[in-house]
Amino acid sequence: AVAQFEARLTGDARGFENATGIAVRGLSKILSDRPAESQDLWHARLFLLRPFVRLVLVALWLVSGVLGLMAAPASFAGILDPVIANEDLAVALAGGMGVVDLLIAGALFVGWRLKALAVVQFLIVLGYTAVLTVVEPGLWADPFGALLKNLPILALILVHRVVEEER
Repeated sequence: AVAQFEARLTGDARGFENATGIAVRGLSKILSDRPAESQDLWHARLFLLRPFVRLVLVALWLVSGVLGLMAAPASFAGILDPVIANEDLAVALAGGMGVVDLLIAGALFVGWRLKALAVVQFLIVLGYTAVLTVVEPGLWADPFGALLKNLPILALILVHRVVEEER
């Protein structure tokens, strides 16, 4: 790529050098004087993953919200019984959290306040994990990784927070 780029540079730099006193260097010299550093490589590798990371999080919150709103009360009432004895309150809480999940999905999709939204996402997942750990600690041993999956989700939220930040 560098060779192709340099082959197309056919101008005469003498006029510029005489007018400014600045010696012109070739692209190869410029690049060899400042080779890519680790942060350059990280940025280049993660840049194309940015939209994918955000879309994965959008899908996570969207599906979580829809499932929360459509789930039969009995599916979560049993888990919430130790904390909330009133089934209507448990249904309202699950519905409310489903709406919150959908709002997060929408905000992520449009790119609204991504820095603050990352903190909100992190705290909500951490909150879900903490409450479910207290209420139903056996979920950590679930063969499908019911709570274990929250650890990589938390990591993905942090990665999203970092890669979405523009100076």
